[in-house]
Amino acid sequence: MTSFQDPEIYKDVLRTLSTGVYLVDREGRIVFWNQGAEEITGYLSQEVLGRQCGDSFLGHVDRENRVLSGAEVPLVAAMRDGQTVEARLSIRHKIGHPVLLRLRASPIRDVNGTVVGAAECFDEPAASLQHDNRESKLAMLGCIDGPTGAANRDYTETQIEEHLRTFALHRVPFSILAVEVDNLDALRARDGNGVVHTLLRVTAEALASSLRPTDLLGRWTETQFLALVTECSSFEIHRVAERLQKMVSCAEARWWGDPLQFTASFGGTSAKDGDCAEDLVKRAQTALQESVSQGGNRVLIHHD
Repeated sequence: MTSFQDPEIYKDVLRTLSTGVYLVDREGRIVFWNQGAEEITGYLSQEVLGRQCGDSFLGHVDRENRVLSGAEVPLVAAMRDGQTVEARLSIRHKIGHPVLLRLRASPIRDVNGTVVGAAECFDEPAASLQHDNRESKLAMLGCIDGPTGAANRDYTETQIEEHLRTFALHRVPFSILAVEVDNLDALRARDGNGVVHTLLRVTAEALASSLRPTDLLGRWTETQFLALVTECSSFEIHRVAERLQKMVSCAEARWWGDPLQFTASFGGTSAKDGDCAEDLVKRAQTALQESVSQGGNRVLIHHD
């Protein structure tokens, strides 16, 4: 008969949880990494055991898009202060895109009350899980662009038209953003098409993870995305675009094992009376072209 006094039982339970759990020793070295952590971050346990929790491989970024390091990392802070730390932040998935998390880091003490390590548990907010479920359903219906995971052009266009009808009937505002990775042609000439495909996939993941479940990211052209941002007026879209721009800048692609950071340009506009889908997209693309012509890595919004 199994004895619940056996500590291996609890270790096995922790190992199989879908919630991410990892432990570090007093020096900050990772000594335990469960299956949930593997699924959420993309890193297998053998890739992280023995590494420092403060290493940049997880790329902790707070809600103001500020990269955390050293004692700012929740686990390090929990050990330093001997207090539990709760936070909402993003880490960088092994593929390179940011993953939004809710986490709780707590110090581990020995029988004498001395801090000997720390434990952290984390999971994705419900909104992120809803997005994943929605993407799976759309993929089954043939509405997803396979290489990037974004909605395909046909589905994106029908959604823009549907929101225009809702805007005309009920005055519910919405906006769109045209997004393009900077300097793709130069990267293609240097490294080939493979690097372009990698950057587009990471960019799509970064954008989609930063949008709400009610929003939509679609692939519009070979190198351009459209983000449809619901219930978002012309007064709000610039702030949304800047947040997405920062999330892309925090992403990091891997190319032949080397980190590759990149930026993106944004052009946006909001629905107005008399718009058709073509008018709306054209205004966003015009703003994007101006953003690119000014050097890229910036946000420009078309305002009447």
